[in-house]
Amino acid sequence: MNYINIREFIRFVIKEDAERLDSAQILSQYAHRGQKRRSGEPYFLHPQEVANIVTRYYNDDRTYYTALLHDAIEDGIPIGNIEDKETFFELLMSEIPGEDIKIADSVYNSVLALTKTGEQEYSTYIEGLTGNVYALRVKLADMMQNISDNPSNKQMLKYVKAKDLLLQKFGNNPPAGISNQHWQDFQDEIEKAKTA
Repeated sequence: MNYINIREFIRFVIKEDAERLDSAQILSQYAHRGQKRRSGEPYFLHPQEVANIVTRYYNDDRTYYTALLHDAIEDGIPIGNIEDKETFFELLMSEIPGEDIKIADSVYNSVLALTKTGEQEYSTYIEGLTGNVYALRVKLADMMQNISDNPSNKQMLKYVKAKDLLLQKFGNNPPAGISNQHWQDFQDEIEKAKTA
């Protein structure tokens, strides 16, 4: 595929008014096209909600792009919307403003970090995210969004375990690069969901 015309192709495929969408939103919708949430809603609404959460705390493209694309490899490849990781990187490069390789590399590596493999223990996965500030910001927001959206018991237990692991590692002081408010809101959301 010629990636020069990717924006037009994506606009055609998602069949929406793509003029109102930014590049990351277009790529997110493309990666998740045809995918549904348990509620039946289009899946791409989840990454959009995660992006809305992170923009409350951070004002940078890397965090925003990572939020919108955090499930793109994990979901987009198995459902056939993205061929492989290399294709995802090429798509990402075609959509990054000015094709800034540093931003694209950072977002790509963050999305890779957020892509959990099936055999990976969840605690190991969470521990691995602590070395990537953009991935950790997005994972905290991802857990906040999922916990507010009628989580299963399995999800609930998983997120409580993640919170406990992170608190054990960092205590009440947020990890470097995580805002105090985001750290506190994350903890509050988990506790609120536990008592609901």
